[in-house]
Amino acid sequence: MFLKPLPQGDFLPSLVTILQTIPSCREIFFDVTHLNDYGYNSHWWEGDQINIPRKSLPQSDETVNNSLLYEVQRLMAFLEGSQRSYGSADALAQLTMRGRPLDDWATEPLFARFMSCLENAVQSASEQDSNSMFRIRRIGSDVGRWEKQESCYVAISESDFGLSIEPDLYEVLDRHVWGRSWPKAEPEYWLDDNVAAIVVLHIAKPPPKAPKRRLNIPQTMCADRYLRSKAEHIKNMREETGDLAAQIDKTQAIISKIQMYRPADGLDLNAFQLLCESVDFLEKRQKDREEIEASGLEVSRDFEGESSDSHEPATDRQESATRSNPFGQQLPSERKKGRDAEVLAKLKEIVAGLETKVSSMCSDQHK
Repeated sequence: MFLKPLPQGDFLPSLVTILQTIPSCREIFFDVTHLNDYGYNSHWWEGDQINIPRKSLPQSDETVNNSLLYEVQRLMAFLEGSQRSYGSADALAQLTMRGRPLDDWATEPLFARFMSCLENAVQSASEQDSNSMFRIRRIGSDVGRWEKQESCYVAISESDFGLSIEPDLYEVLDRHVWGRSWPKAEPEYWLDDNVAAIVVLHIAKPPPKAPKRRLNIPQTMCADRYLRSKAEHIKNMREETGDLAAQIDKTQAIISKIQMYRPADGLDLNAFQLLCESVDFLEKRQKDREEIEASGLEVSRDFEGESSDSHEPATDRQESATRSNPFGQQLPSERKKGRDAEVLAKLKEIVAGLETKVSSMCSDQHK
C-alpha cells in the first residue's frame, strides 16, 4: 500500500505514509477531533475531494483547519486497512494549498506547507495547550542572543556531511545544529528545550558531481544532546571529539598524499588509479602475448614497440632465432617479455601494499 507520487514530485505522500506508521502521531491526529460521518466519494482514493455537509460538522468546527485534519484522518485509516494497492494525496495537496495552484509555493516545499497547516489545525482543535507537533526552533548559543529560527523540518544539505563519505546521523546533525566549525569551535546554536513531538528530517538531493555518500541511521536517536539545557554536558564531549577530529584530519591528509599526485602544472592526478590502470594494461598485454604465441605466430615487433608488420609461423621463428642467435643468447622479445613480467609483479606488490595501508587507515578513521 502506498500513496502515488504527486505530479510535481513533492514528498507529501511519502511524509503522510511515514507519519501513519508512528503510533503517537496517529494518536494525536485522532484524539483532537473526529467525525461520525466522514462522507463518501467513489473516486476519493484517486484524488477527488469529499465535501461534508455543514450539518454533519461539529458546531465548534474550524472549517478551514479541520478539513485538512479530517483528510489526514481518512488517509491514515486508508493506509491502515484498505485492500487497494495504492491511494492518492491529491485531495490533501489541494486542501493544503487552499485552492491556489500547486506551484504557488515554489520557495517552500508543499510538504513543509502541509506540516505548518497541520500544526495550526491540531493546535486549534486541541482543547488544551500542547507542545508543538512539528515546529522546532534554533537559538543562539550566547545567553543574551536569542535568534529566532523556526521551521517545521530540519533541512540537511550537502555541506552538513563534511568530508565524510559514510557519516552517521549524529555527525550530520552535529554540523547542522552546532555549526560547521564544530568540534573545533564552540556550538553556534542549540535547540530550544521545548522540542517538537515529531522531528522531520529532509536530506536534500546532492549536486550532480558530488561524491556518493551513505548515511548510517542509528536504531535509537538521543536528540536531547542538542538541547540548550545540555550545554555543560556537551563541553567535555566537544574536547574529546576535537582531539579525534584532529587525528582524523591528519589521517585523511596522509591518505590523500598516498592516493593523489600533483605535478608541476598543478592539476591533481589520482596516482593510485594510474597504478591500477597500468597493472590492467600490462596484464592484458601479457595475455595477448600468450595468445599470439599459443597460435603459433611470431610476436610482431609492433606489439613489442618496434617497427614490423609481419607475423611468422613458429617453425620459421625457431629457424630464424637459431640463425640470428647461434650462441643461445636471450632475444630482444624475450627480454621485453621478462621486463614486463618484472614490472607487472612489482606494480601489483605496490598496489597491494597501498590498498592494505589505506584500508587500515580508513578503518582507524571509522573507529
